[in-house]
Amino acid sequence: MRIERVESLDKRKCKVFTDEDFAFLLYNGELEKYGVCEGAVLEERTERELLDLLSRRAHERALNLLKVQDRTEGEMCRRLFQDGYPDSIVQETIGFLQEYHFVDDARYAANYLQVHGKRKSQAELKLYLQRKGISREIIREQLEETEHDSGEAIRVLLEKKHYRAGETAPEEEKKIIAYLMRRGFSWEDIRREMKEQEDALS
Repeated sequence: MRIERVESLDKRKCKVFTDEDFAFLLYNGELEKYGVCEGAVLEERTERELLDLLSRRAHERALNLLKVQDRTEGEMCRRLFQDGYPDSIVQETIGFLQEYHFVDDARYAANYLQVHGKRKSQAELKLYLQRKGISREIIREQLEETEHDSGEAIRVLLEKKHYRAGETAPEEEKKIIAYLMRRGFSWEDIRREMKEQEDALS
């Protein structure tokens, strides 16, 4: 490994660039310890030691992040990349986390659906989980297992909006319907739940 460039990131760390572009971040003391400087060619043994160091550091960083909150595989990858870890170390760390189920996209999706499924539409649930980097296949599987009930979610939101069949003004009812449709619920499902309230009065 040939070191092409070393750039100061802050008072404590530097970015190290190799002939393959950006490689990793090191603390200033580590630059001296491993002989990392512009133009240096690192021996294979030194390279292995650096990778071991970065691997241990990435594992520790990932576990500390998980202490704060659960994260998806995609979120963890993005965070480790942002922290300056090379792709090989990020992928190795993700493998470690998956092995011990510290990150588990299926579990994350199941937990999210359990907590939020009663007040969000299926479209909202899917969009949120996709933005978290969870695959469409996992989302589909978890939605099937949890048997998402759009009707229950609509009833919760109608209650939240203080809808009362026979009492809510027509203009206000239109606003509530528009609100629910923006949330991803279908017109048919919304009308069905409203009609059930109406039928209960008769």
